[in-house]
Amino acid sequence: MKKLYYVVSLLVFVLGISFYAGKVQAATVPSVSVYRLYNPNTGEHFYTSSKVEQTQLLHIGWQDEGIGWSAPTTGANVYRLYNPNVKGGDHYYTESLTEKNMLIKAGWHYDGIFWHSGGTVPVYVAYNPNAISGAHNFTTNLAEQNGLLKVGWKYGTTAWYATALGKGVPSNDCPEQSF
Repeated sequence: MKKLYYVVSLLVFVLGISFYAGKVQAATVPSVSVYRLYNPNTGEHFYTSSKVEQTQLLHIGWQDEGIGWSAPTTGANVYRLYNPNVKGGDHYYTESLTEKNMLIKAGWHYDGIFWHSGGTVPVYVAYNPNAISGAHNFTTNLAEQNGLLKVGWKYGTTAWYATALGKGVPSNDCPEQSF
């Protein structure tokens, strides 16, 4: 009986240490903030992990919508592309190398790798088939995603994964709130 007590005590201790170590490890995953901005002139949302780029856009009239999500510093690449052929321009973000290469062949400019995918927080993408610029929205906010899908946006899928939810609140007066 005493031996069983020691075995159970040891098992509880080991499980407790494992649980604690997992919490410490999860809390120390290196990550970067991905800033979310909105252009009221074009309807485009823009996402960047560059504080310098965020500041420059705020100075020319983009609206700050906070932190869209936290992205790990390693993991699958997330590519940023720019379409100069639509009025106002348009940015798109993808984890797919095939999709990136297809868009480059179609005339999009490749901006580079701006963050990585990894973690357990889904970043959702929705597509507005009626938009010229700002046709895609990326969010960790499931209520925002479902609201867009309810008014006619398409896809409703996970684009990639983040390490933490966004800290910004989408503006209630953004055009994507109505279709």
